[in-house]
Amino acid sequence: MSASRFATLLNHPAGPKTVFFWAPMMKWCLVAAGIKDMTRPADTLSVSQNIALAATGMIWIRWSLIITPVNYSMALVNGFVGLSGLTQLGRIAKCVNASVESVQLIMRPSYQLPIQLRVYYCVIRALLSSCRLAFCCFR
Repeated sequence: MSASRFATLLNHPAGPKTVFFWAPMMKWCLVAAGIKDMTRPADTLSVSQNIALAATGMIWIRWSLIITPVNYSMALVNGFVGLSGLTQLGRIAKCVNASVESVQLIMRPSYQLPIQLRVYYCVIRALLSSCRLAFCCFR
């Protein structure tokens, strides 16, 4: 790599002298934490935390593509943050679904909750826990 190419990279509007370079680098830690959480049991994962990761990942993809300079590395890392949050939410939903079915088999073998009610239950529970957290933080 010649000196002029290195200087061009160094002085780029999204180069290592700016926050546009370092913010995505630090955000890879969130992706690593999401991958590490794949080893944890799904019943110990936080629904509100993973909703926040998925939502912020998807929102910041769009933002990183409309700012000047366009920051493709930020869009990429936010895509992975959102994907890790969605993956964990899928694991949580699968765990909740399995636990609801096992409880239903024990309590009433002939009664089965529709899948929509189980999904609504998970979403409402996540929203309530997020509201509780916001209330406690901003009191």
